[in-house]
Amino acid sequence: MTKRLLLTTLLLLPALAAAQLSDVPATHPHADAITYVQRAGVVDGYPDGTYRPDADINRVEFLKILLEATDTTVNRCRFAGSPYSDTEDGAWYMNYVYIASCENIVDGYPDGTFKPANTINYAEATKIIFGVYAPTFDTAENNCLQSGYPNWYDAFVCSMSEFGVTPRPNIKPEDNLTRGEMAQMIYSLSPQTMTTPAATTATATFAGGCFWCMEPAYQETNGVIDAVVGFSGGSADDADYTLVAGGKTAHREVVQVTYDPSVISYDELLHIFWRQIDPTDAGGQFADRGFQYTTAIYSHTPEQKAAALAAIAALDASQKFDKPVATVVEDYAGFWLAGEYHQDFYINSAAHYERYKEGSGRADFISENWAKDAALQWEQDQQVSPNTTAKADYDYTPEEIEALLADLDPLAYHVVAENGTEAPFNNAYWDNKADGIYVDKVTGKPLFSSTHKYDSGTGWPSFWRTIDDDSVTLHEDNSLSVTRTEVRSAVGHVGHVFDDGPEEEGGRRFCTNSASLRFVPVAEMDAEGYGDYLPLFE
Repeated sequence: MTKRLLLTTLLLLPALAAAQLSDVPATHPHADAITYVQRAGVVDGYPDGTYRPDADINRVEFLKILLEATDTTVNRCRFAGSPYSDTEDGAWYMNYVYIASCENIVDGYPDGTFKPANTINYAEATKIIFGVYAPTFDTAENNCLQSGYPNWYDAFVCSMSEFGVTPRPNIKPEDNLTRGEMAQMIYSLSPQTMTTPAATTATATFAGGCFWCMEPAYQETNGVIDAVVGFSGGSADDADYTLVAGGKTAHREVVQVTYDPSVISYDELLHIFWRQIDPTDAGGQFADRGFQYTTAIYSHTPEQKAAALAAIAALDASQKFDKPVATVVEDYAGFWLAGEYHQDFYINSAAHYERYKEGSGRADFISENWAKDAALQWEQDQQVSPNTTAKADYDYTPEEIEALLADLDPLAYHVVAENGTEAPFNNAYWDNKADGIYVDKVTGKPLFSSTHKYDSGTGWPSFWRTIDDDSVTLHEDNSLSVTRTEVRSAVGHVGHVFDDGPEEEGGRRFCTNSASLRFVPVAEMDAEGYGDYLPLFE
């Protein structure tokens, strides 16, 4: 097989709408590299939804990222059994070990094993990378070998240095490699700076009361590169949490969002903003009172200002609330980052955060006003999908399916076409309690019914059965470190099915993505051609 330096396939792909890794701040030294390999789709699949850039990477993670980044996995070579005594046949990682062994890029471990769970040091990493990128390193190899280094790894380390791939200054051969450094090496070896323009980013700033509660919805949203909390509206002199919280300054608590406009629009960020707040409260938010907790949109551009004012006008016109919107729009005039303790508070102090969100009244307000059928109807009125007409037999040609997929919004496309996952508790139907059916967003085929829906506590729409026995198909999914069962419609990904559902209903939980579904209320089912399912609600 020909080993390739160019990430040819990856570089020709459009920017992927992958779930942003919440533990990689924009200021991290390897942030650009991690963003690059993530958008290339080669650091997906971490079970906890993070990448933990400063954690040591183990040998199997290293192999997986490297082989996928270089497209070496197209070899798909197989062995009769495990090539090393400490690797288990059937394990999720075995294909990577098989391929690497077949390509002779993991040979030479002194004890004859690979020890997949062990961390990998820089010497080992340089040897494996050298094996994959050998054609590119031919000249460097000769130069380095002529230097007469005595150790087996010195030529490889020398090659990395000559090509400027050293992940950090003064790294030693025996030093463990971190995930961020691994990403940096892949990034340095690829020609992306010459062939792939840097992703365009933009900034948005929102005041929604307590900033602890505003960060999660953005941090966990597709297309958001980073979300941090701090203060806007005052000056640097007194941008201190104690002073701001005490109402002694002109600041508001805010969340500042760095996002990719090619993946998520400013209008979509505004939509998220409204769903976290009570926009009619002029004196603060929920239990938090005072100017510092009032709501505001700080516009960075004239376009943002126009979009914010239009959104306020639309919300007022919808008559969703009895009182007018009290949220103000002001020109952006600076941002001051809050202390580390306040960043990612919903992760680092999860129990405290949940108690606060519930106790303040915010959680109940969101549930009552934004997650139920009235809000869903308002959302549908604002964003009319082109894929709302059911086809009677749901029998689409590949060309028709391709055209329908192309019309999906970025999140729906990521979920359906790229097997993605949307954020929990921040999707259209997780808490929808209205009566009706859920149909395939692309084809309109009925998939689930509200009569089989229940609250699983996961933040995703959950059902204990499908609407018909043939509405979906089930497939083995080995994309993570455990084998799961994927749920697919005729055209793409819907979710997964697990064995932790209601025991009295058979024990299954179909965990779905709202982005792959469209809800049809009972009152509209007959008009839309779904009258055959009305007996479910009698």
